[in-house]
Amino acid sequence: GVSTATLQPSATEAQAKDALKWNDKGWPWAAYGPAVMTAVRAGVPVLGANLPRAQMQSAMADSQLDVQLPGPALKAQLNSPHGIAVSTSGTYYISDRVNNEIRRVTGVFAVVAWVETRT
Repeated sequence: GVSTATLQPSATEAQAKDALKWNDKGWPWAAYGPAVMTAVRAGVPVLGANLPRAQMQSAMADSQLDVQLPGPALKAQLNSPHGIAVSTSGTYYISDRVNNEIRRVTGVFAVVAWVETRT
């Protein structure tokens, strides 16, 4: 796959897009770039993949790795993330349909999977 793991925190957006072989048509950088660059700046690798919906749902249903999460992280998992917004201060707001809530997230976090594909 593709990854930003070899990039320095000072990498440019162009370098991040190149490392991920970014497809701006399917995934508008304006919508996803701020989250990607926040991870890059924090030294957190971003891995790129575009799995078919059935394969993504199967991967998300596998709870074997959940037992390795500390209690607060396990409790903070989203059940059905639907949308994300980023404020000018860098705070993320993520809507969760199943939990019927909007989560406010600050600091560094990881998106393990996003259940959607675009072509």
